[in-house]
Amino acid sequence: MRKKVAFLMVAVLLISCFAFPVFAEEPVAETTTAPQLGDPIYFADGSYIIIEPVTPSLTRGYITGYEKAARVFNSDNEETCRLTLTAKFLVNDNNTITCISSLYKTDVYVSGWALEEPASTYSDHGTYSVATATATARKRLLGITTKYIPLTVTITGYTNGTVV
Repeated sequence: MRKKVAFLMVAVLLISCFAFPVFAEEPVAETTTAPQLGDPIYFADGSYIIIEPVTPSLTRGYITGYEKAARVFNSDNEETCRLTLTAKFLVNDNNTITCISSLYKTDVYVSGWALEEPASTYSDHGTYSVATATATARKRLLGITTKYIPLTVTITGYTNGTVV
């Protein structure tokens, strides 16, 4: 009889532990139109991200470097983290462009936030070339994810000199 009561007590304890599931907030921005570079993209809790415009960072001969960043802010307008992409493009004599490097940099400014699984890639397509950096901004409280935002930063260079 004691074994049955002890078993029932353990079963009730286990069931009560799993009775309150915790869900992470969906990374859905509340915007109805496509945001322009530099415009904030807001979330339900008041946090937001800003994708900065491309800025030239280096020019040497036919090689030009560019930077672009995704900045994540909390509802207190405090920057929590940043994913920066630096890409270098080479304009060839045969009217093609080649991305020769794609590097990412992560910065975290607020405790509890992290930029996880950062990566950068590049691809060439003849008349244009693309560099991309990705990461997931994640906020944790007591080990539980309370917010996650997938981030992608892309720089595209064209043979006519346009870089976006």
